[in-house]
Amino acid sequence: MHRILLPLLLFLGLVSPVVPAAAFSTAGCHCFRHRSYDPANRFAADDYLVATTFNSLIAAGFHISKRKIVMMKMEGGIDPDDLLIGLYLAKKSGRDPDLLLSVRENGGSWRRIMASAGLAATGNDPVLRALADGADDSKVAGLITDTLITTFFPVDKKVIADLHGQGFDGRQITVICALAGHAGIKPAKIAAMYREKKMSWSEIAARYRLTPREVGRLIA
Repeated sequence: MHRILLPLLLFLGLVSPVVPAAAFSTAGCHCFRHRSYDPANRFAADDYLVATTFNSLIAAGFHISKRKIVMMKMEGGIDPDDLLIGLYLAKKSGRDPDLLLSVRENGGSWRRIMASAGLAATGNDPVLRALADGADDSKVAGLITDTLITTFFPVDKKVIADLHGQGFDGRQITVICALAGHAGIKPAKIAAMYREKKMSWSEIAARYRLTPREVGRLIA
């Protein structure tokens, strides 16, 4: 179906006839060498723990398999920010996310994709407003991430804002909330373990008898 729709979109001027540079990118590679906590190398598995936990949040939020997310990043070379935005717009519009992402990879702007998907910047949707205003993709992806976090964890927006103020990004805050929920403590305590006690994410998980993989499985 995409083979039919993409030429049509090219004809309508929604995308440019360019070869997607993302197809040659390795930025989304998830070939992690270390996936288990090693006390002798405490931070080795942290990248894997953060990635698999965040992928679990995306999977739960947009009803997509983690395997597909990883393959889209690895084989498709889809930019992580584009992936979040594409999935969000697909959910809002009911359109096929693969199609929207294909249009994006071929040069389509988010504004034009929104218009073609029948989406308008509404006053109660900060993501659509930000896209319509031409906000940076990383900022929009951050808004989507924060929305997913407040959807799946019982945390107030002020807590998330405080964690951002301490320098944590949305992926790390996802880990903090997952671990805090499992341990039955406040997110600030998990954050303090990492920031003040200099513990690794994998080390904190091990303290609560979790492997890096199991942290991701806390989100369903």
